[in-house]
Amino acid sequence: MNKLLILIVSLLVLSSCYNDNEEDLYGLECVTEELTYVNELERVISSSCATSGCHDAGAVIGDYTNYNNIKADSGIIFERAIVQKDMPKGFALSDCDFKLLQNWIEQGAQE
Repeated sequence: MNKLLILIVSLLVLSSCYNDNEEDLYGLECVTEELTYVNELERVISSSCATSGCHDAGAVIGDYTNYNNIKADSGIIFERAIVQKDMPKGFALSDCDFKLLQNWIEQGAQE
């Protein structure tokens, strides 16, 4: 009887676990058409790339604090963040931010 009860409780606990993402949890819409740096990507770049000790002002490799530098390096950004997925260092972009960055570059990295 105890084994059956433990089995039932275990199944209930395990069945309640699942993997959520921000978009599913909060109903956020990830619009990936007609993207611009000013409207959508500036937030992604400034919070994920242009951070202290990484690609901030005065960085030796890639100062991503302004649009012109980002546009000039968009091929490198695409390769590292989208293809190799080794940037940003230490964490992964959210699904939506990943799609935004990928589509923005593919659409010509408009300001």
